[in-house]
Amino acid sequence: MAVPVEETLHFCMGMATDRQISAALRSNPPRGLAAVRKLAEEWMAVEESIVGGLVMRVLADFSARHRLHLPQSVADQMNSPAPSIHQYRYRDRGIRLVKKLGFREAAAMYMDNPSNFKDALFRQPKV
Repeated sequence: MAVPVEETLHFCMGMATDRQISAALRSNPPRGLAAVRKLAEEWMAVEESIVGGLVMRVLADFSARHRLHLPQSVADQMNSPAPSIHQYRYRDRGIRLVKKLGFREAAAMYMDNPSNFKDALFRQPKV
């Protein structure tokens, strides 16, 4: 159930991510492919953080609304630290930020200005 939700959110949030990357490339042209790659990888990790947070919120709300109890293995996986994969390095922070802001507020913030979301993300303590 989470995969279609996640991919839909990536599509939606990806529009804002692409807009942010394009603006960054225009305002501060990179000095080579490595700089472009670093910029893109950073924003992909930020996008993963919001999508992870939004997916968690959707699953939690859906489960509560329909009085579903997720299997313990799913609950453990949802609450486990992010995998050591570099693109998920901000996932835990994103989950906490979306929980704090709320689904609509977090999504609107990101869609309006991903940099504002990123700034808020980095004000979240590391855990």
